[in-house]
Amino acid sequence: MPFSADYGDVNVQGSFNKFFQDNITAYGLPSWITGVSVYFDFPDQGLTAFPSFSVVHMNKIQRNVAQGRIVRGTPMQSGMWNDGLVDISCWASTRRSGGAYNNSAMLQMRSMRDMVMNVMHSASGILIRNIYADTANPTSLRALIRIRDIEEMPTPTDPDPSIRRSRMLVSYYYLERW
Repeated sequence: MPFSADYGDVNVQGSFNKFFQDNITAYGLPSWITGVSVYFDFPDQGLTAFPSFSVVHMNKIQRNVAQGRIVRGTPMQSGMWNDGLVDISCWASTRRSGGAYNNSAMLQMRSMRDMVMNVMHSASGILIRNIYADTANPTSLRALIRIRDIEEMPTPTDPDPSIRRSRMLVSYYYLERW
């Protein structure tokens, strides 16, 4: 039998990423944005197109639920709370291909920030899917990722003066059962 971890990073982060990618443009794009790219695992995967989003999972903290790690359910199960943190950045460039100036870069970045906020606020629960079992059509594990907070972060100036960035930290949690 192949390895599987129901609440492992592959399933949890993969489910979050799939939700984000499927929903970030679900309501269309403003007229001043003709298309966007989504990059996962930045900076390992470099940005090659603008405007774009980068999604980077930062850490996970496991917390005991109660004495004996007993969680509600039938039958009674053990489990732990898991808190995660993901960095979602919006990127735009004042330079267009061919060297022309992009007057809409700041408007694009602000619109993309609104798109991220909209997607995260609309996420009442992101289904955790079993990507270990099937990458093409993963089934639900009947567990949810819940969005907790979205915090906009200050962003240092990029070494390339034509690049604009807006950065948000999104905290989430889920209950791991075993």
